[in-house]
Amino acid sequence: MCKLDYSDYYSGNHYNLFLIAVIIVEKCNAILKTLQREVMKKTCIFVFLFFVCLSGKCFSASDWRDVTNNLAGGEFYSIKEGPAGNFLYVGTSYGLYKVGERRKEWEGVFLCKGKDKGVYGICLSGKNEIYIGTGSGLYKSVDRAASWRRIFKIREPGNRCTSVEFLPHKNRIYLGTLKGLFWTEDGGKAWHRKTGIMGNCEIKSITTDIRQGSSSIFIICGNGLYKTGESTTGYEKIFGFRYGEENSSDDESEDTGDYAESESTFLLNEVIFKNGILYLCTSKGLYISDSSGETWRRFNDAGLTKAEVKCVYPEKKIGCIGSIFAAAEKGVFIYREGKYAWEEIDTGMDSWNIKKLLADASHDYIYVLCKNKIYKMNIRDLEDVAGDLPNKDISSVFGHEPTVDEVRTMALAYAEVQPDKIERWRRQAKLKAILPKVVIGVDCSRSDTYEIYTSSSQSYWLYGPRDKTEGWDLSLSWD
Repeated sequence: MCKLDYSDYYSGNHYNLFLIAVIIVEKCNAILKTLQREVMKKTCIFVFLFFVCLSGKCFSASDWRDVTNNLAGGEFYSIKEGPAGNFLYVGTSYGLYKVGERRKEWEGVFLCKGKDKGVYGICLSGKNEIYIGTGSGLYKSVDRAASWRRIFKIREPGNRCTSVEFLPHKNRIYLGTLKGLFWTEDGGKAWHRKTGIMGNCEIKSITTDIRQGSSSIFIICGNGLYKTGESTTGYEKIFGFRYGEENSSDDESEDTGDYAESESTFLLNEVIFKNGILYLCTSKGLYISDSSGETWRRFNDAGLTKAEVKCVYPEKKIGCIGSIFAAAEKGVFIYREGKYAWEEIDTGMDSWNIKKLLADASHDYIYVLCKNKIYKMNIRDLEDVAGDLPNKDISSVFGHEPTVDEVRTMALAYAEVQPDKIERWRRQAKLKAILPKVVIGVDCSRSDTYEIYTSSSQSYWLYGPRDKTEGWDLSLSWD
C-alpha cells in the first residue's frame, strides 16, 4: 500500500492548514462515534425500563373493563343492582336499562317521554318492586320493570326528581326533588311535603339507618346535612351550612361551625350509611361518623390527587379485603385496612366525570358509572394494585428522618433567627427608645437688587447691595 505524501500538493502554510483540518475531521468522527454509542446505550436502557414498567402494570392489576356495550348515547345518572344480584339497572337521559347476569346486551325497560327526560334515582324494594325518579315524576313497577305506573307527578316548572329511598317497616317512600322533600305512606295515593327549608331547596342525596327498634334518615338539603327520625315533622341539622335559611323560620338555630366555610368552597356531594358508619362526601374530603352524625372526623386523604370526593362505596369486607372505594371527578381510589394512604386504581378508563360507584352482591366486582361509560373490575385482583405498604407502625416508616427538634434547629440556623438573636434585637429596640430623634436644619439665601430707569431721552440701571441671610435649627423628639 502506498502512502500519499500530501506535501507534493501542499507546501508552506497551506500544508499546515491541511494537516489541522485532517486532525479536526478525525476528532469529530471519534466524538460522533462516542455519542452514537452513548445514545444507543441510553436508548436500550430506556426501552428495557419501559417494557419492565409496562409488564409490571399489566401483571400487577386488572384494568377496568368497559361494559357499556350497546348502551350508547345520552348521559348516565344512576345505577343499582337487583335484590338477588341477577340484574343491573342503569338510569340514563333516555330511560331505564337493565342487563342480566349472563347477558351482554342492555335492554330498555322504561322510555322517558316529554322534554323533562332522565332517570335520576333508582330504588328497589323486595324482589319485584322498583321505583325510579325521573324528570316528570316518580314511577313504580311491581313486576320487575314489565309495566309502570306514575305515582307522583312533577307540577312545578324547573323541578325534577333527584333521589328515592324506601323505609320498609313504615311502608314510607321519601322522594327528593330540586324543590324539596316529599313522602308518602300509602303507596303514592297521598303525598306530603316537608315543612321549612327541607320543603323548598334541592335534595341531593338520601340514605337511611335502619336498626332494630328505630330508624334515621339522613338528607343532603341544599348544602347542609339533616337528620330526621320516624317522625314526619322534626329534623335537625348535623353538618354544613344554613343554606337558604333566610326563607325559612323552621330551620334549626344550631350550626356545626367547625366545618362552616364559604358555600362556594365547601360542597356536600353524597351521603351513605353502611356497616354502622355514616360517610359524607364533600369538596374538602371524606368525613365519617359512627355516632349517627353527632360527632364527625375527617378521614385520611393521603394519596388522593384532589381533596374532593364525589361518591364512595364502603365495604367492611369485600372478599378478603376490608375496603372503601372513593371517586373524584377523574379517578377511582381504594383505602384498605392496615394501610396509610389511598391507592389509585383507574388504569384503563378513557371516560371521566364519575357519577356513582357500586359493588355487586357477590362482592366480586366494582362498577364505575361515568357520564357516558360503565366500567367494572374484579375486586379480588386488587390485591396487587399499586404495591402494598408494610403493615407496621407508621413511625418505623420514617425512622431515618430527622427529629422535630433537629428540623427546628436547622430551620432556625438557616433563617438566622435563633432565640438569642431575637432577644438581642428586642434589647436594642428598648435602648433605642431612650435616645431622641434629632433633626437639624440649615438654610441660606442670597439676593441681588437691580433698579432700571427709562425716559424718553435716556435709560440707565443701578445695582444695589447684595442681601444675604443664613439660619439653622435643631429639634429633639421622643416616641
